[in-house]
Amino acid sequence: RLLIQSEKLESLGRMAAGVAHEVKNPLFVIQSGLDYFGLTMNKDDEAANKTLALMDEAVQRANNIVLGLLELSRSEDFVLEPNDLNGLVDKSLVLIDHGLTEKSIYLERDLQPNIPNVLMDFHKMEQVLINLFDNAIHASPKGGTITIRTYTRRLAPVSRDEGIRHFERLREDDDVAVLEITNTGPPINDENMRKLFDPFFTTKASNEGTGLGLAVCKTIVDLHKGSIRIENIEIPEGVRVSVILKIAD
Repeated sequence: RLLIQSEKLESLGRMAAGVAHEVKNPLFVIQSGLDYFGLTMNKDDEAANKTLALMDEAVQRANNIVLGLLELSRSEDFVLEPNDLNGLVDKSLVLIDHGLTEKSIYLERDLQPNIPNVLMDFHKMEQVLINLFDNAIHASPKGGTITIRTYTRRLAPVSRDEGIRHFERLREDDDVAVLEITNTGPPINDENMRKLFDPFFTTKASNEGTGLGLAVCKTIVDLHKGSIRIENIEIPEGVRVSVILKIAD
């Protein structure tokens, strides 16, 4: 399944750039027209303004899909450098603080002090973390708990999805840093669990997600020669996402 998933994302990435560029220009024209009508339309025409708002929302959703497709196709601009994983967590959390406050979610932090630097593209991994944090907030009940944990370990014999059998990826005895994001809430059923990294699969409402977020996350982590996994946990009941990256030499 991992090979099929990788080939699926690679194939989608190859066609994504062409499709995205073809769609991007017409969307720009449509958005420009909507902006013009928004400035000139009678503000008292409630029905017309509501229609305009719905059209604008649809264009924004299409733009988000285009951006997601472009992210799937971009690998040449990666810059892998030693970076501070805890610093990345801190910066990313600032950007999702509003979502935590809005749902009264309690945030627990368990970050290993003086964790060694990790080889990563800081901005790409920031995108991954923001996406994963946003998913955790969405899946958490009001008043729930999200726990962020970082730690290091040496890989013992590991499962295939940690990359031990993949060329230039994680191997037994590699020193790695692990980021875990755990949210309380209902578990993911088996059918959905199998589809989580499929492009365009989402359990969110149509106006809340494109279904490309986790596919992009997996693509970025794969390009880091790392691993991402999602699993249900029982105590407390919830979902845990683990991202494993190699420590810089």
